[in-house]
This record gives sequence, C-alpha cells and structure tokens, in this order.
Amino acid sequence: MRPIRRRSSPLTDLLASLIGSRRARAGAGILALLVIAALLAPVVSPGDPARITDAPAAAPSPAHWLGVTPKGQDVLAMTLWGARSSLAVGLGAGVLATLVALVVGLASAYAGRAVDGLLSVVTNVFLLLPGLPLLVVLAAYMPPGWASTLIVLVITGWAGAARVLRAQAMSLRGTDFVEAAIVNGERPVRVMVGEMLPNMASVVMSTLLGCVNAAIGAQAGLEFLGLGPSGSVSWGTNLYWAATDGALMTGRWWTFVPSGLAIALVAYALALINAGVDEATNPRLRRVDLGEPDRRRPPTRPVEPDSGDRAVPEPVLHIEDLSVEYDAGERSGAGGRVVGVDRFSLTVGRGEVVGLAGPSGCGKTTVAAAIMRLLGPTARITGGRITVSGCDVPALETGELRRLRWREVAIVPQAAMNALNPVITIGEQIADILTTHEGLRRRPALERAAELLDAVRVPTGRLRSHPHQLSGGQRQRVVIAMALALKPRLLILDEPTTALDVVVQREIMELVLDLRARLGFSVLLITHDLSLMAGTCDRIGVMEAGRLVEEGPAASVLGSPFHPATRALVAGLPGRPGPGHRTEAPAEPILEVEGLCKDFPAGGLLSRRSIRALDGVDLTLNRGEILALVGRTGSGKSTLARIISRLESPTAGRLLLDGRDVLASEPHRASQRYRNRVQMVFQDPFASLNPARTVGHTLGRALALHRSVSESDGGAAELLDVVGLEPGLVGARPHELSGGQRQRVAIARALAREPEVLVADEPTSMLDAPLRAGILDLLAQLRDERGLSILYITHDLASARYLADTTAVLQTGRLVETGPTAELMEHPTHPCTRLLLGSALVSQREA
Repeated sequence: MRPIRRRSSPLTDLLASLIGSRRARAGAGILALLVIAALLAPVVSPGDPARITDAPAAAPSPAHWLGVTPKGQDVLAMTLWGARSSLAVGLGAGVLATLVALVVGLASAYAGRAVDGLLSVVTNVFLLLPGLPLLVVLAAYMPPGWASTLIVLVITGWAGAARVLRAQAMSLRGTDFVEAAIVNGERPVRVMVGEMLPNMASVVMSTLLGCVNAAIGAQAGLEFLGLGPSGSVSWGTNLYWAATDGALMTGRWWTFVPSGLAIALVAYALALINAGVDEATNPRLRRVDLGEPDRRRPPTRPVEPDSGDRAVPEPVLHIEDLSVEYDAGERSGAGGRVVGVDRFSLTVGRGEVVGLAGPSGCGKTTVAAAIMRLLGPTARITGGRITVSGCDVPALETGELRRLRWREVAIVPQAAMNALNPVITIGEQIADILTTHEGLRRRPALERAAELLDAVRVPTGRLRSHPHQLSGGQRQRVVIAMALALKPRLLILDEPTTALDVVVQREIMELVLDLRARLGFSVLLITHDLSLMAGTCDRIGVMEAGRLVEEGPAASVLGSPFHPATRALVAGLPGRPGPGHRTEAPAEPILEVEGLCKDFPAGGLLSRRSIRALDGVDLTLNRGEILALVGRTGSGKSTLARIISRLESPTAGRLLLDGRDVLASEPHRASQRYRNRVQMVFQDPFASLNPARTVGHTLGRALALHRSVSESDGGAAELLDVVGLEPGLVGARPHELSGGQRQRVAIARALAREPEVLVADEPTSMLDAPLRAGILDLLAQLRDERGLSILYITHDLASARYLADTTAVLQTGRLVETGPTAELMEHPTHPCTRLLLGSALVSQREA
C-alpha cells in the first residue's frame, strides 16, 4: 500500500522551489543583509540620526565610514536609519496594494457580469490617470506622516496589480475543478480562497514583489520632491537633502551614493527573487542536467510476434533504439530520472499509415515530441536515432530544424482544437505559415489558405472566422489544413479525435486518408483507441511503459494480439457484453426536465442575437435508472448537464426533483439540500481536480460539507476504497495519478455527499479502452450498490449500449428519440440515431 504522505501547501512548494534557485537565494541574501543592517541601526548609530553636529563636511574616513554631510550628519547613520523607514513603508504599501488587488481580481473573476464591469471601470480609471501627477497631488493634500504616505502608495499602486491578478483569476474561474467545488456546495469565499488562490501563488508572489519595488521607488520619488514627512529620515529624504545641498555640483558624492545604491540593491534583489519565482513556476526557465545515460544497461528489444517477411516501403521516418528520460523533479518526491521512452524502434514507409497505440502514459506523445524536437526542458533524448527523410533530427541546428518542420514533417497535436490562437482569424493563422516559410505576400497567402480550407472541406467563408465560431470538427480540419500547408512527407496525428463524436471521428479519418491518397504523404497515427485504427492503418505498434511491445500488420495485431498489453486494449473495444440492465423495478421519476430552453448571446455586447442551445427538452430520469443522453458534439448535452447541476440557469422550463420545481423555489442558487442529492462528474479527469490540492484535501472538503466535520484522511480513504483505489493515495497530488485514477477520485468526491442522482458528463471520452471499461463497470456497480440514478452523457453509443437502461438522443438542442436501450439500438427511427449507430457499427466491424 502506498504510504500516506505529509501534505504540503502550494506556498510551501513554491518556497521550496525558490530555495533551490540560485537567483532567488542571491536576491534573498541581498535583501536579508539590508534588513539586518536596518535592524542594527540603533546599535551601530544610537541616538537621533538626523541630529546636526559641528563636524565639517568630509569624505569617507575611518572615523566616518560613509562620510559627513555639509550639515554635519553621519551618512552611515542616515543610510541605516533610512533603511528602516523605506523598507517598512515599501513592504507595507506593497502588501496592502497586493491585498487590495487580489480582492478586486478574485471578486471580478468570480462574480462576473455587473460586479466585474463595475470593478473593471474603477480599475481602468486608476490605470488611465497619470501615475506621478496623481502621487504628487495626493501627497500634497494628505496630512504629513508615514500613514499618509502608505495610503497614497496603496491608492496609486493597486490598479496595475489588480489587472494582472484578475486575468489570472479569470483563467481559473471557468476550470472544471472550480465548477466542481461549486457543485459540491462550497461557498463563494471558500471557492476563491481555497480553490482559486492556491493556483495563483506564483503570480501573487511576483505581483507582491513588483508592488514592493514600485512602492519603495515611489516613496523615494515623493520624498525627493519634498513631499515626505518633515523631519523624517529615509533614503528618499537623504537624496532630497543631498540635492538641496548641491552635492552633484560640489562633488560630494558620498552624500547621495549610499542611499541611491541601497534603493538600487533592493530593486535588484527583488528582481532576482522574481526571476526565481519564474523559474519555480515555469519549467522552461530551469536548467536541467539529467546527466549521461547509463550505457551499462543491457540492450532490450521490444517483443514482437513473428509476422513473416514483410517489405516496408522506403522509410520516411526511422526510429532506432530511442530513449528519453525526464527529470522527476523535487515536487513529485521521486527525484532523479524517469524513463519516458525505452529503446523504442519504429519505421514509417512512404505512403504508409502506421498506428501507435497504448494506454495513457505509455510514452506515445513523448515519441511524437521527440520526432518534432519539441520535448520540454525536463526531458532529454539519452540514446538512439531519429531520421526523417534521411536527416538526423537530434543533430540538426536550429535553422535546419526550422526548415525540416512543416516541409518534411508536420504534427496535429493532442487537443488540436485548442491549438488555434483564439484572437486571430483562421485565414491569418494559415497565411502566417505560408508567409513565414514560403515567403508569400499576404494576398497570395490568403488565397492559398482558402484552397487549403476547401481541401479539408471547410467553407472558404470561414477564413474571417475566429476559432470559437467553428465547431470542434471544423477546428480539427483547420489544424490539419495548417499541417499540410507546405505539403510535408510525414504527418503525425497525436490523438486527433479526442472528445469528438463517432461521426466526426470517422469523417476526420476519411478526410486524412483521402488527402493522403491525393498528396502521397505518410501518416503516424497516435491514439489509445484501437477501433479508430481499424480500417485506417497498414501497420500498428503497441507501447507499454515506454517500450514497443508489439508491432505488425493491423489485421494481425487486432485479430490475434500477441502481448498482454495489446490484448487488454482489444478487450476494451466496444461491443463486449454489458453488466445487465434493470427493467423489473416500476418507474418512479426522481429528476425531470420540462420544456427546458437555453439561449446564449451571439455577437458582441450590444448584439441582441442569441443562439438556442436547448429547445424545449423534456426528459425523465427514474429512481435507480441509468439514462444515457447521446448526441453529436455541440448538440447541447453538456449544457443540459450544467443546468441540472445548477451551474447554468435556463432561459425557460422547469427542473423537478421528486416533483418539486427547484428553479421556482431556488431561482438563483442551489441549496445545500439540492447539492446533497444531485452531484456531477466532469468530462476531463485532468482538469476536474485542483492541481494545487492533494486527493485527501479534495475528498476531505467534500466530506466536511456534507457531514459538518473537519477534514479527515479516514473518510477520504474509505471513499477511495469505494471507487477501487488504494487508500494510501490520499496524500497524492493529481499530477501523480493516471487518467483513470483521477476520474475515480472525481467520482469519489461526488459520492462524498451521498447523492441520489449522479450526472456523468462524458466521463470516459478522454480515457483509453481499458480505463473506459473500468469506469463504466464502476458506475454500474455504484448504481447496484447505492441505488444511484445516473444521467450518463456521451457521444458513444457503444458505451450507452453497454451501460444504460434507457437512451435518449439529442440533436441541435432537441430530444429526437427516447426508448429502452436495447430496443432503440436495434430499431432506431430517427436519422440522427441511425447515423450515430452506423458510424459506431463501422468501427466495431473494422475492429
């Protein structure tokens, strides 16, 4: 059993990373010396540092280490005592400005709409006002004193920081783990502080350092202008008196250099610490030395079945004994190196379609990244060769590599739908490739972009569209068009159809095969879905734990799998017998929707147009029933799930729980009673858990909300056991879990409140076949053991056939067909159902 580890907070993780940064240590050392010097000021120079003596102006000497001012003041005493006020005021103003900015940023992001609009207007007003004149005016009219200086610095310093923190908070507000906390019943303040804030730790730290630096500089500037407290001693007032005495004109440099140098040292120290924060939070800035590979390790070859003499066409891609290692990092607690790819060999011939399959985390995407030389800074190729069209890829210089990409080899990355720039039109993004690599002018490049869109069957009118205005399938086609813009010899498709419905999946693969036949390129298809490879690939390779364990003709690998890893993938293909459907219990409705409609605004803020996502949906979920809601991508399934989970409000219609209209009784927010009875499992297991929190914390919060008790690892361990996970995982972070483990943790979190209804929104779409089957079996088991009523949302009719008692089909926001699953699958009546079934059956027959 995995031991329960001590929990650590995101802040302690950040501090631990900062300790490991040389820049951060240097900056902290400089700052510490200045603080110690300030604290020792009363010891080094007791008494009033501003007192005027009869000593004449003098340069530094053993009696006065930093010299004496024309008024007879000791410069060392003034510098040390000045550090006390400058550092205290600068730190205090920086902290207060950051706190104000943080409150404004979190409130704007979480509340949105009217609150965000009001706070944004206020923030923009302060940003548009000239900073220095505003400082001067406020300081001139405020009563003298450190409190006034502090207030002035906060008033003028918070707006810029608020803009940065609001942007970061906005990026977190719509994440699945934040919405999961809302569904779980967390209060708004707890969501902001407990879920969003830990993931902003690095940005808050950088903002704080910037605010402190700006406050010290602004304070010095005000005092240099004579607007500081009278009779005070600080670095700014030291500079003011030096200027008043004409230190530059008379050559008395010692009266202003120490204070000016101290201000510069503080700025330099804070800049070094900020650079350390960047290194701690951005792996690309870290220097990683993985050391030399262990050449003493005996060579190991992947296990391959005897496939006879088969001729491979002229190779376009040849990989031989490729090994890739990752720096495990301190955060994972492992240290040292982790092998990502181990002695991997594969060849793709001219005109071939070669599939590379394997479970999540086996190294497939690492192979693709190594081919493209896109490995992150924590990864390193430690052995082997990669040649593309005869070029040794690891040995290429930057210029040569730039010419190789797009021309010889191009990639359609995983989650390609999110690879498009959201603020640039489709035409401009395609044209950018042509202008950069082909030297075309803008107009010919746009004309060529229109031809590429036509080739991938996207209307050329979409050239002026932004990515959010396209469907998922259209965005995928656009990325394929971009990859083929320079007619490469090899196209790498890394999980090209994840989260797309089965119809669009078949359309995308048919498009790729059609383009290959016309253009003659080779394809390396990387996926965990063997059914997608059926009828598409000439050869298939299977990976496990970084190694190629089986490779051969597609028919042979799918029909007679040799390795246990391949057999596990094949066994997880759709079509296996289901757990059995319950039909004996009388129908007793527990959740009903009647005439549900949902409109979303279209166009700009002033536009009155809207898009109807749901149009009069009527649906009934009976007690103890598993109801599958199926439909193509964009049909409105997730919108319906969000309304049932009270994350969205409908435009019209009723939502009834045990016959009570919860929308009428609770129009603005769901009660804790509703949250106890209805819970949701989100689609993406990698986004639905807070990366800054441990599994124990996540489950403990859910238990605390339900049972009104403090968090406990005991209850969390029991929940993990219910969903088939080791109780020792309570101390793990989400990044240390596989996709299937994360989804089981998400299900455990939903079960913590002992719900009666579970809304599962595409819970298996991003998992490989064995993991997908395991989640489906878990849902069926929970229904039988706990009497759960489950609304299972999917675009996969095969999983609906396997799991659901009843199936409903949604098309463009309307419910077009409903019935017992077996009957609907055997005798579909609506064209949409027949299309979905037809595409699924093609995949099953080819597999």
